[in-house]
Amino acid sequence: MFRMALLVLFAQLAASTPRSTFVVPNFADTTIKTRTSRGLQLPMVTTLLLKGARSRNESAPNSTRPMEPFIAHITQCDQKAWVTLLQHNKTYRINYFHVPSEQALERQEAHEQMQRTKPPSGPVVTVTTNSQDTGERRQMGSYEARRIKTMVTVEPSQGAMTPASKTEIDGWYIDLPGLNCRAVAERGDMPPIGVWHGPVAMGGHDTYKFVKTGNATLGHAIEETSTERSEGNTVINKTELLEFSDQPLDESLFEIPPDYTEAQTPTPSRSPSLVPAAPPANPPEP
Repeated sequence: MFRMALLVLFAQLAASTPRSTFVVPNFADTTIKTRTSRGLQLPMVTTLLLKGARSRNESAPNSTRPMEPFIAHITQCDQKAWVTLLQHNKTYRINYFHVPSEQALERQEAHEQMQRTKPPSGPVVTVTTNSQDTGERRQMGSYEARRIKTMVTVEPSQGAMTPASKTEIDGWYIDLPGLNCRAVAERGDMPPIGVWHGPVAMGGHDTYKFVKTGNATLGHAIEETSTERSEGNTVINKTELLEFSDQPLDESLFEIPPDYTEAQTPTPSRSPSLVPAAPPANPPEP
């Protein structure tokens, strides 16, 4: 009754996310294909393509029959554009990143600091993330993968709706600075994004306090196994590496296909990083 998806928790934490700045990366040509299984859900195969200032992300269910991705996202950092390709009807939508000024970021951070110092409005749930670098390394093309083990402990105070849980995570990660045009200056009081897959309470009843310990920060997961134990149940989530390649990629993969037309109605999608704004008066050519 009181359990909700992880994304709801992230929505509650929107005012506490680390400061982000817009950057234009320069990736070597790279293909990373992974298969992710979450509990009893149908596994999903995700392909991330990187080339220069651009990336392409697409996913499809891992099925016995080949399936084309329903949606693909192309991030064009050199154009400050984020493109959604709807492959079933050959249409696309394009948004342009809104880059806030330094003054706006400072005002936002001051507001967030004020919010963090407010007294808790409900029972406190302490989420402690302890990430330890094992020192083990793998060379993946031009990237070095790091093995990190993480323990996420959820400790509710009396009256809290969120159940206690422990999640053990063992994964291999690579650093992709500038992915989605975003450089993040992480604050020490924030947990690594994406490590906690545990239950959260409904209705904003609980107040979450995050504590980060350990000697490691995560990156982009290429392999990861998490085991969550809560209320007598055990849920295992797993990400497996299917392909890692540094072979050259065609530039057309990062452009709007010539036979696609612009969609006339909004599609339910959102930017993976900075908030997209309406196109400028003279938008750059995609």
